[in-house]
Amino acid sequence: GSTGIALGVPIARGIRDGRGFAPRSSGAAAVGLMTFFTFLQVGELFQTGTFTGLVVHDLLPPAARSQITWWRWFFVALPPFVVIGTATYLSLLFLFKPHREGRVNLEAVRLQQALLGPLTRHEIWSAVVLVALIAGFATRPYHGIAPAWLALGAFLLLFTLGALDQSAFQ
Repeated sequence: GSTGIALGVPIARGIRDGRGFAPRSSGAAAVGLMTFFTFLQVGELFQTGTFTGLVVHDLLPPAARSQITWWRWFFVALPPFVVIGTATYLSLLFLFKPHREGRVNLEAVRLQQALLGPLTRHEIWSAVVLVALIAGFATRPYHGIAPAWLALGAFLLLFTLGALDQSAFQ
């Protein structure tokens, strides 16, 4: 959870700036809290989204484990995710009223686009490998490869392609 949230902080700041919310304003607080809660919840949506989900799944008896596929986990977790996410969103809208103070800041949006630039070859490969990894997780019942091996393969592929450098490997 904390790693995902740490990745979400710059995203929340970019949304805050793009919406024109001043730092420490109610709009900035709403964006920050929505980012925090979303990053906490999204891991639970996928069987492979958290370490705990993987451990719990692997501790189940084989008969129960065979019934809980990646897709079944997703579709069972989806309704509570939608309900909790909607309730969180509506609560933040009601408590912080960010729509009253925010306006799209086109200058901030253009700055973010200029800073990001076009997609690089490494970013494209990373997206392709991520999609392949998710497909691998979702199709585990058909090929039987454990998620840890799929993740290791994706990591090594990214390293081989140069998308990850030596410091990421260490």
